Amino acid sequence: MIIKHKKGDIFPIFAVLLGILGAGAFFLSSMGMQNRGGLSIRVVDAYDLTPVKNADIIIPSADIFAKTDASGLAAVTLPIIKNGPQEKALGQSWGECTIIAGCSGYRPTVMLYAHVYKDKLRRAVIYLFPEDKDGEEIITVVEPPDEEWIKALVEKYLN
Repeated sequence: MIIKHKKGDIFPIFAVLLGILGAGAFFLSSMGMQNRGGLSIRVVDAYDLTPVKNADIIIPSADIFAKTDASGLAAVTLPIIKNGPQEKALGQSWGECTIIAGCSGYRPTVMLYAHVYKDKLRRAVIYLFPEDKDGEEIITVVEPPDEEWIKALVEKYLN
Protein backbone atom coordinates (compact mmCIF):
# COMPACT_ATOMS: atom_id res chain seq x y z
CA MET A 1 0.00 0.00 0.00
CA ILE A 2 1.35 3.44 -0.94
CA ILE A 3 0.37 6.50 1.07
CA LYS A 4 0.76 9.88 -0.59
CA HIS A 5 0.99 13.11 1.40
CA LYS A 6 0.97 16.72 0.36
CA LYS A 7 4.11 18.69 1.20
CA GLY A 8 2.51 20.38 4.22
CA ASP A 9 1.36 17.11 5.81
CA ILE A 10 4.81 16.04 7.06
CA PHE A 11 5.17 18.82 9.65
CA PRO A 12 2.06 17.91 11.71
CA ILE A 13 3.09 14.23 11.73
CA PHE A 14 6.64 15.16 12.80
CA ALA A 15 5.30 17.47 15.54
CA VAL A 16 3.04 14.71 16.91
CA LEU A 17 5.95 12.24 16.98
CA LEU A 18 8.18 14.74 18.78
CA GLY A 19 5.41 15.35 21.30
CA ILE A 20 5.02 11.64 21.99
CA LEU A 21 8.80 11.17 22.37
CA GLY A 22 9.06 14.20 24.65
CA ALA A 23 6.21 13.01 26.86
CA GLY A 24 7.81 9.55 27.07
CA ALA A 25 11.18 11.02 28.05
CA PHE A 26 9.53 13.19 30.72
CA PHE A 27 7.60 10.19 32.09
CA LEU A 28 10.73 8.01 32.28
CA SER A 29 12.78 10.73 33.96
CA SER A 30 10.01 11.39 36.48
CA MET A 31 9.96 7.66 37.30
CA GLY A 32 13.66 7.79 38.27
CA MET A 33 14.84 5.99 35.14
CA GLN A 34 17.76 8.41 34.79
CA ASN A 35 19.32 7.05 38.01
CA ARG A 36 20.17 3.56 36.85
CA GLY A 37 23.29 1.49 36.55
CA GLY A 38 24.22 -1.90 35.21
CA LEU A 39 25.81 -5.03 36.59
CA SER A 40 27.50 -7.72 34.57
CA ILE A 41 27.56 -10.62 37.02
CA ARG A 42 29.87 -13.55 36.35
CA VAL A 43 29.27 -16.70 38.41
CA VAL A 44 32.15 -19.18 38.62
CA ASP A 45 33.02 -22.37 40.48
CA ALA A 46 35.14 -21.28 43.45
CA TYR A 47 37.68 -24.09 43.00
CA ASP A 48 38.34 -24.35 39.28
CA LEU A 49 36.95 -20.94 38.15
CA THR A 50 34.83 -22.51 35.41
CA PRO A 51 31.62 -20.63 34.52
CA VAL A 52 28.44 -21.79 36.22
CA LYS A 53 25.64 -21.75 33.67
CA ASN A 54 21.96 -21.54 34.60
CA ALA A 55 22.77 -20.07 38.01
CA ASP A 56 19.94 -18.08 39.52
CA ILE A 57 20.66 -14.38 40.12
CA ILE A 58 18.26 -12.50 42.36
CA ILE A 59 18.41 -8.80 43.30
CA PRO A 60 15.57 -8.41 45.80
CA SER A 61 15.58 -4.59 45.99
CA ALA A 62 14.86 -4.32 42.25
CA ASP A 63 12.69 -7.46 41.88
CA ILE A 64 15.23 -8.86 39.38
CA PHE A 65 15.44 -12.57 38.62
CA ALA A 66 17.95 -13.69 35.96
CA LYS A 67 19.88 -16.78 34.88
CA THR A 68 23.50 -16.98 33.82
CA ASP A 69 24.31 -18.00 30.27
CA ALA A 70 26.80 -20.67 29.15
CA SER A 71 29.71 -18.36 30.00
CA GLY A 72 28.39 -17.79 33.54
CA LEU A 73 27.20 -14.24 32.78
CA ALA A 74 24.01 -12.36 33.57
CA ALA A 75 23.58 -8.64 32.87
CA VAL A 76 21.01 -6.49 34.65
CA THR A 77 20.04 -2.84 34.87
CA LEU A 78 18.77 -1.53 38.17
CA PRO A 79 18.03 1.68 40.06
CA ILE A 80 20.67 3.43 42.12
CA ILE A 81 19.76 2.93 45.79
CA LYS A 82 22.11 4.55 48.28
CA ASN A 83 22.99 3.24 51.73
CA GLY A 84 21.27 5.58 54.21
CA PRO A 85 23.88 5.56 57.01
CA GLN A 86 26.82 5.88 54.60
CA GLU A 87 25.10 8.63 52.61
CA LYS A 88 24.41 10.57 55.83
CA ALA A 89 27.93 10.10 57.21
CA LEU A 90 29.87 11.26 54.15
CA GLY A 91 27.78 10.97 51.01
CA GLN A 92 28.39 8.37 48.36
CA SER A 93 28.58 8.42 44.58
CA TRP A 94 27.36 4.86 44.10
CA GLY A 95 24.30 2.78 44.86
CA GLU A 96 24.22 -0.61 46.52
CA CYS A 97 22.29 -3.82 46.18
CA THR A 98 22.21 -7.36 47.48
CA ILE A 99 22.89 -10.13 44.97
CA ILE A 100 21.82 -13.70 45.70
CA ALA A 101 23.33 -16.41 43.49
CA GLY A 102 22.55 -20.10 43.57
CA CYS A 103 22.67 -23.20 41.41
CA SER A 104 21.95 -26.87 41.91
CA GLY A 105 25.02 -28.62 43.36
CA TYR A 106 26.40 -25.38 44.90
CA ARG A 107 25.95 -23.50 48.15
CA PRO A 108 24.08 -20.20 47.73
CA THR A 109 26.20 -17.04 47.91
CA VAL A 110 24.91 -13.66 49.02
CA MET A 111 26.85 -10.52 48.11
CA LEU A 112 25.88 -7.59 50.34
CA TYR A 113 26.41 -3.93 49.37
CA ALA A 114 27.40 -4.68 45.76
CA HIS A 115 28.22 -1.35 44.13
CA VAL A 116 26.13 0.07 41.28
CA TYR A 117 27.32 3.20 39.46
CA LYS A 118 25.07 5.65 37.62
CA ASP A 119 25.13 5.17 33.83
CA LYS A 120 27.93 2.57 34.02
CA LEU A 121 28.18 -1.17 33.58
CA ARG A 122 30.10 -2.69 36.48
CA ARG A 123 31.50 -6.20 36.60
CA ALA A 124 30.99 -8.38 39.65
CA VAL A 125 32.24 -11.92 40.19
CA ILE A 126 30.46 -14.36 42.48
CA TYR A 127 32.20 -17.58 43.50
CA LEU A 128 29.99 -20.58 44.19
CA PHE A 129 31.31 -23.39 46.37
CA PRO A 130 30.18 -26.95 45.66
CA GLU A 131 27.84 -28.48 48.22
CA ASP A 132 29.47 -30.86 50.65
CA LYS A 133 29.01 -31.88 54.25
CA ASP A 134 31.64 -29.48 55.64
CA GLY A 135 31.62 -25.70 55.75
CA GLU A 136 28.98 -23.01 55.86
CA GLU A 137 25.58 -23.68 54.36
CA ILE A 138 25.37 -20.20 52.81
CA ILE A 139 28.35 -18.07 51.80
CA THR A 140 28.13 -14.33 52.57
CA VAL A 141 30.40 -11.73 50.97
CA VAL A 142 30.41 -8.02 51.84
CA GLU A 143 31.69 -5.44 49.38
CA PRO A 144 33.14 -2.48 51.31
CA PRO A 145 33.38 1.08 49.98
CA ASP A 146 36.63 1.91 48.20
CA GLU A 147 39.70 2.78 50.27
CA GLU A 148 39.57 6.52 49.46
CA TRP A 149 36.01 6.76 50.82
CA ILE A 150 37.06 4.92 54.01
CA LYS A 151 40.04 7.27 54.48
CA ALA A 152 37.82 10.33 54.01
CA LEU A 153 35.32 8.95 56.54
CA VAL A 154 38.03 8.40 59.17
CA GLU A 155 39.53 11.82 58.48
CA LYS A 156 36.13 13.52 58.85
CA TYR A 157 35.29 11.92 62.19
CA LEU A 158 38.67 11.32 63.86
CA ASN A 159 40.58 14.47 62.92
